[in-house]
Amino acid sequence: MGITAWLAVGVFAGVYVLIATEWVHRVKAALGGAVIMLALGVTDAEHAFFSEEAGIDWNVIFLLLGMMLIVSVLKRTGVFEFIAIWAAKRARGKPYRLMVLLILATAVLSPWLDNVTTVLLIAPVTILVCNKLGLPVVPYLIAEVMACNISGAATLIGDPPNIIIGSRAGLSFNDFLLHMTPIVVVLMVVFVLMSRVMFRKAFRYDPERAKSVMEMDERAAIKNPGLLKLSGIVLLAVMAGFVLHTTFHIEPSVVAITGGLVLLALSRLDTEEVARDVEWETLAFFTGLFVMVGAMVQIGVIGDLGELAAEATEGELLGTSMALVLRTGRHCGHHRDRRGVRVAALLRPGVTPAARTRRRHGAADHSHRSGGGGSMHAHDEDRQLDGLADRLRHDDPRFAADFAQGRPRRPREYRRGTAWLTLAVGLVLLGAGIALGHGLLLAGGLVVSGAAGHLFDPNREQIRRGTPPPS
Repeated sequence: MGITAWLAVGVFAGVYVLIATEWVHRVKAALGGAVIMLALGVTDAEHAFFSEEAGIDWNVIFLLLGMMLIVSVLKRTGVFEFIAIWAAKRARGKPYRLMVLLILATAVLSPWLDNVTTVLLIAPVTILVCNKLGLPVVPYLIAEVMACNISGAATLIGDPPNIIIGSRAGLSFNDFLLHMTPIVVVLMVVFVLMSRVMFRKAFRYDPERAKSVMEMDERAAIKNPGLLKLSGIVLLAVMAGFVLHTTFHIEPSVVAITGGLVLLALSRLDTEEVARDVEWETLAFFTGLFVMVGAMVQIGVIGDLGELAAEATEGELLGTSMALVLRTGRHCGHHRDRRGVRVAALLRPGVTPAARTRRRHGAADHSHRSGGGGSMHAHDEDRQLDGLADRLRHDDPRFAADFAQGRPRRPREYRRGTAWLTLAVGLVLLGAGIALGHGLLLAGGLVVSGAAGHLFDPNREQIRRGTPPPS
C-alpha cells in the first residue's frame, strides 16, 4: 500500500478509537474522519455520495428517517404508556409476571421500530410502575434492553445493522423474517426463563403497592385516539409494504419514507416539533461512517480482509461466518452505543468477497471432478477412480487403510463421537448459563451446540467443497 492508503488506515483506526472510548462525540469523530478522507483524496464526492459500492447507503438513511418520523408521531398518542400500564395491571403487581409482560411488549415492538427508540419510549413508564411497586428499576430496564436487542434481529428494520447488511447483501424483509424470526423466538423463550434466575433478587411482592398499580387507568394514557387510529393504519400499511416490497419491486426505504411523510401530512402536527424528535445525530453518524468505510473500500483494505477471511476458511461459509461472529462479538461486547452499527458498516463490503470466494472454490472443485461428456475412455475412467482414491486417502486415511485391508469401518462423516461430545459440552454450558444467570456461558452454549449440529450433518464435507450431497 502507498502512503495515502496507510494514512487512510491510520485515520480510520484513530476514529474508531475515539468512538469506542468516547473521548470525542461519535458524530464529531465520524464526520471529522469523513472530511479527512475526502481531504486526503482517498475518496471523492462522486464515490462518497453516489457510489453504491463505496459511498453513503441512502437506502439505509431514508429507511431510518422514515421509521423515525413514524415513531415520532406515534409516541404523541400515548400508546407506549398504555402498553406499560396495561402490562402492569395484567401482572397484578407480581414482579416476575410484570417483567415477562414488559419483555414480551418490548419484543413485539422492537422488530417493527428502531430498538433504541423502543426502549426510550418504554423506559419512563417502566420506571413509574417500578417505583409504585417498590421494585428496583435497573433489572427491568436491563431486561427490556436485552429483549430489544434479541428481538430486533428478527426483521430487516429491527436494528440498524440489519438494515446495513440487508442493503449490501440484497436480503429482503422476508429473508430476515423467515430465517431470523424462528431463532429469535427460541432465544426469547430462553431469555424469559433465564430472567427468572438472573433477576430473582428483584422480585419482591408488596400487596399494598400492587393495589395502587391496579387503580391506574391505562386508557387515560391515550392522549389522541384519532391520531392513534391513523398511526395504526399507516403503520400496518408500511408493514404490509415491507412484506410485499419484493413483489412490487419497491425498496424498503421507499416504503418507510413514504409512510413517514404520509403520516406526518395527515396528522397535521407541527412539522418542526416532529422533526426535532428525529435522531439527526444518528443519521449524521451513519453518513460519516459510510464515507470512511467507502474510502477503505476504495483503497482495497475491506476487500482484502474479506478475501483473507474466506481464503483462511477455504471458502467454507460456516467457518467464515463463525470467525466474523466471534470477532465482531468481542468488539460489540466491549463497546456500547452504536457498536453493532460500526461493526456492521465495517464488514458490509466484505459480504460479497466471502460469497464470491466460496463460489469460486465450489466451481473449481466441480470442474476438477466433472468428466468430459456422456462417453469416457477407459483411461479417463481409471484416472477419475485414481483421483477418488487419492481424495479418500487424503480426507479419511484411517477409513482408506482399513478398507484396503478388508476391515469394515465407518466413514469419518458417520463417526459422530466428536459431535456427541460437542453437544454435551454445549448443553452443559447452556445449563450453567441458565442456573448461574451468566450471559456469556449461555452464548457459548448456543455457539457450541450449533457447531455440534453442524458436525451431525453427514454431508458437511460435500457441502464445504461445493459438491452436491448424495441422493
